[in-house]
Amino acid sequence: PALASHGEAAAFATSVARAEAAELATIGAQAARLGVTIDVAEAVQKGIKPDALRASVLNQLAARGDAAAITVVPPPKSAAPESPLLAAVKRAASAAKPA
Repeated sequence: PALASHGEAAAFATSVARAEAAELATIGAQAARLGVTIDVAEAVQKGIKPDALRASVLNQLAARGDAAAITVVPPPKSAAPESPLLAAVKRAASAAKPA
């Protein structure tokens, strides 16, 4: 629909900018809950669109997920030097050997 005046066009542009800023703030809050830090004010100043910011957050989370997937974690050390089951099997095996 055609806008009747320059004032209406400016009001519409302001409305769109406010809606985008609100969406950027929502994305920033969601990202913070997920551990991703975003400077929402900078995103608004640079004119970053909500979809672009959302994609950036998802990329950061995916990169973190990929890194977490390849992290090597050694098994915890047990207090006993060997499991009781393994010790019993070794005793049974040595008792079964012919002398």
